[in-house]
Amino acid sequence: MTVHSPILPPNVSYLRPAPDEQLGQHLLDIIARRQLSSLFQPIVDMKTGQIIAYEGLIRGPSDSPLHSPLNLFKAARSNNLTREVEYLCRRAVLERFAELKLPGKLFLNVSPESLVLKQDGSRGGETLGYIHQIGINPANVIIELTENQPTYDYELMREAVLHYRKMGFQIAIDDLGEGFSSLRLWSELRPEYVKVDMHFIQGINADPVKLQFVRSIQEIADKSNTLVIAEGIEKQAELLVLRDLGVAYPFFVFRSADQALTGGITLSNVRRGVAQMGSIGYWCGRPYARQGHTLSAVRAVCDFAFRSLGLHRVEAACIPDNGPSRRLLGQAGFAEEGYARAYLKINGAWRDHVLFGLVSPIGGTDRPDQGVSV
Repeated sequence: MTVHSPILPPNVSYLRPAPDEQLGQHLLDIIARRQLSSLFQPIVDMKTGQIIAYEGLIRGPSDSPLHSPLNLFKAARSNNLTREVEYLCRRAVLERFAELKLPGKLFLNVSPESLVLKQDGSRGGETLGYIHQIGINPANVIIELTENQPTYDYELMREAVLHYRKMGFQIAIDDLGEGFSSLRLWSELRPEYVKVDMHFIQGINADPVKLQFVRSIQEIADKSNTLVIAEGIEKQAELLVLRDLGVAYPFFVFRSADQALTGGITLSNVRRGVAQMGSIGYWCGRPYARQGHTLSAVRAVCDFAFRSLGLHRVEAACIPDNGPSRRLLGQAGFAEEGYARAYLKINGAWRDHVLFGLVSPIGGTDRPDQGVSV
């Protein structure tokens, strides 16, 4: 049958096979009536607990056999309407995201086939134009590549990704470890984000193979300046394992008397296995210096590291001429353990540091916190 798409330009017609005439006609009706709704899955930074982005999800009419996105896109492929459905999905997600005024970034699902598709010589132009029209900054939109079939033309994919990046978009790869060629895509495209398939996340607390897979992905991501997103976390035990894969625990320090923000402290570089250790760094506002707030915070975070995280050792470092910090660490029970040349870059210059260590159990953890909450 010949179908005039309600989404694509009116002067373009397409020949469509119709393996299921009734379902195909129902899909055309959904497209014509724009009967797709958008949902948004929050993406949370485990270091801060803040929502940093949302993934745009799509649903068909609630009373339709095409309510599920799996059924929707299966019908689209069967009726050669994938291009129209994808385009309508993107518009629906973008419109709803702008309407809700959600903070942070938007992950917008795009198939590799759609990414490389050129229309009138302007790949991606209509999406960019519409984003500007509804008031979304392209820098806040991440093109999330979702594979439904194998990708073979990697050179064309690289060109398409470069084109989208020049327009201000970032790139993500969905379902890493599942599907056809996601690892190859990662190597070829160097995305800003990768999403690990939920198969490797669910039960990771009891499966050393899954744990090693995700740890290896994190190591590759560190080398390639890529952020890793874990999908399908459903249990606290899974969350705790993922939280400790090289992540940090940042805390603000507040004075209990009036809730004044006095400083901050971070437990980072948490290592498991044979090490079982982490490192702390801290800062204190000038008006609150030398009042015991930071010392109490260091003691509290070390107690958290030993009692809650089960770490065996906490490390710290400071520049040699920082007398107050050296005294503070000594008061907290840390021992000087050595001198490291060009250890950390401070204000653009590599600086020598004195190294400190504290082994569990910490002495004096039962002392009062001197009115400080972390």
